Amino acid sequence: MGHFFGLPHTFERDNGLELADGSNCETAGDGICDTPADPYEVDEPMSKWIDSLECRFIYKGKDANGDYYSPDLANYMSYYGSPCSCSRFTDGQYKAMVDNYNSGKIAW
Repeated sequence: MGHFFGLPHTFERDNGLELADGSNCETAGDGICDTPADPYEVDEPMSKWIDSLECRFIYKGKDANGDYYSPDLANYMSYYGSPCSCSRFTDGQYKAMVDNYNSGKIAW
């Protein structure tokens, strides 16, 4: 549903990798500031990123400022959602979907 209404993945990198503190959230990552920065890389095994039994983020890589990431593991637009239950959208993602719908930017 998120893609239909124009949402990118939380780990989007077309505009650069978002910093863990979110200071570049409007211009990098998914461009939605209430989704935490997500360093996930699609070709990497999920076991590098999360402990799926406890649904806990375990990746110890740091961003360009030396800060650790803490993505939302239950966000529909992340890839962590399938092993982690209670998936959700953020308020910012809902707003982006409404804005995309109202402006005609949805994937018909």
